[in-house]
Amino acid sequence: MPHRALIIYSSVTGNTEKIARAFLETLEGYRFAVDYIKTGAHDFKNEPTYFEDYDLVCIGSPIMAGLPHQALMKLLGLYGNEEIHFNRGGPETNATPLDFFLKGAPRFPTKGVVFCTYCGYFGGPDEATATLELEKLYLEIKGVPVVGMFSTAGREVFHNAVNMAGAILKVGVNQSAEMLQRYKDDPADPAFDKLTDAQRDAMRRCAGDKRHWPFDTMVKTEALGDIPGSVFWHYDCMERPHERDLTKARIFMADLVEDYFLTATGKPRPSGSIYKVIS
Repeated sequence: MPHRALIIYSSVTGNTEKIARAFLETLEGYRFAVDYIKTGAHDFKNEPTYFEDYDLVCIGSPIMAGLPHQALMKLLGLYGNEEIHFNRGGPETNATPLDFFLKGAPRFPTKGVVFCTYCGYFGGPDEATATLELEKLYLEIKGVPVVGMFSTAGREVFHNAVNMAGAILKVGVNQSAEMLQRYKDDPADPAFDKLTDAQRDAMRRCAGDKRHWPFDTMVKTEALGDIPGSVFWHYDCMERPHERDLTKARIFMADLVEDYFLTATGKPRPSGSIYKVIS
């Protein structure tokens, strides 16, 4: 039987989806059977997905205000939906959250990979580490040891509008990005019923704001001549992830699969070293 892999990811601008797709293509190239799910596109409550059924589980998210996307946190975070179980130690065995605290999560031979995309315009790769560690915790507390961590730059769109929406709704950047998208999809969404006329007018202007930043992110400098310089930490971030980033994602996954799964016995190696690409 082929190895089985599960990819669960959140994506707002398509950045994280590009990395998830690169992982998918690589895994399928190694004859993995892959279940590929975007948060919000699968009914986990009525169609459970159990991590122990897979050889490899990958979860990924864009970084928003230093944290994983709200949808991934609601699904897998420590305060996640109590009606959704990713291990079989759920209602069918009468296990309770206290059982997991007292006994610890069962450890499965399943291996985990966490990944993220982010702008990192001030601090660069350091911005990625908190989200990767949170995602790692989400998997390991469910019994999946993490053997791979991957991050890469991704463009941040409609930054001005997201900040303004947060000020109008009095919420953080993470939630304001989600709410702004909901408003664009349906201004009559009940979530906006309590807005005043002035707030609603401001949200309408936010939804129509096509600017990403109030300045050019790539500039010409005398020191660099014909080569433009980057205002942000990551070079030319508004064009990321580009093909080089996707190539890194494919190489990362290929290395991990070859070393962990293509063994002399045909059986995966025990979880141990963590493969890291953090850029």
